[in-house]
Amino acid sequence: MSESDSKGVRRFNQGEYTIPLRVPDGMPYKLGTTSEQIKAALEEGFAVFGEGCDGRVFVWPVGSGYEADHFFLGPATPHHFESIDEAADFAAGLCES
Repeated sequence: MSESDSKGVRRFNQGEYTIPLRVPDGMPYKLGTTSEQIKAALEEGFAVFGEGCDGRVFVWPVGSGYEADHFFLGPATPHHFESIDEAADFAAGLCES
């Protein structure tokens, strides 16, 4: 996983993942496990990476909605959410289980 700056911001690099993801290369992201952390990062315009018992997830803002790639051992499953609450709850659900 890429190194973070002093504010905990990392940059997405597809080369670090063997599974193709839809996250834009170079997109800044933060780590998040709770709905509050994920929502706060998304509100700031960052992507979020979370990891839990049910796999890994990247969530990022796109236009007026949010995209997510849920992955672990197989191909990433794409998701689209209209609201920040739906996106944050989905990602937190993977991290908190």
